[in-house]
Amino acid sequence: MQEAIAGKLTADWRDANPDVEPASQLLHRIQAEKARLIAAKKLRPEKPLPKITPAEIPFEIPQGWEWCRFEQLTRAYEAGSSFKCEDREVVGEEWGVIKTSAITSGVFAERENKFLRTESPADTTAQVAIGDLIFCRASGSKGLAGKCAIVRECSRNLLLSDKTIRVPLMDGVSQEYVALHNDSAQAKAYFDGLGMGKSTSMNNVTRGDLFMKPIPLPPLAEQAAIVARVEALMSHCRLLATEIAHTRAHAAHLLQAVLKEAFAPAS
Repeated sequence: MQEAIAGKLTADWRDANPDVEPASQLLHRIQAEKARLIAAKKLRPEKPLPKITPAEIPFEIPQGWEWCRFEQLTRAYEAGSSFKCEDREVVGEEWGVIKTSAITSGVFAERENKFLRTESPADTTAQVAIGDLIFCRASGSKGLAGKCAIVRECSRNLLLSDKTIRVPLMDGVSQEYVALHNDSAQAKAYFDGLGMGKSTSMNNVTRGDLFMKPIPLPPLAEQAAIVARVEALMSHCRLLATEIAHTRAHAAHLLQAVLKEAFAPAS
């Protein structure tokens, strides 16, 4: 992941695509669109962000990329609520609330939920939907606050909890790329650093913590290229893992057969 978000994985792609629009122009368009939406009262006004300091930049990025803060790429920060739930999985058309374990693996797991009620609640604005990018705001386990997952499938009636945050992104920003970055060594080091000096038992990531996170932004076309290459590599890794497991199972079967023959009584 680290090589992907540092631009090393797509160095040859950049050589083959020298005329791609730089990320600085993409950021300019995003800023203009945000200003328009704020003026139309479709987005909340944002406070000026501090410039990223040299101390916050952990590695060099390719020409045409830009360092920015995560808030610059987002539309909103949509939190769920605290509910009193029954600790069982919902069935049928029942309504439930997702646990943080639904997202902390990096893959959305809709079965990680708790029963809330049988009928639809009056307010369903916090309902989980396919395509949502959801972050873990707080966790009792170290290292899980700040994790995220994209909702690829969801067939149940589920709501965000107060410990889970939906973050819609601006046009021109790939959810997949953002999720890849969030799983990188740089993001992990950033979130780990937030815990220094804290004495609370619950690991928390505030809105400010999440939105202040520095992120290297590639041009839009290269975001797609990075995601495609990482997915291809992961698919290859999964195939190798399957082949290794099959080989081990076959070897174990052969060993059992050899041992059985070796210790069989002589006829």
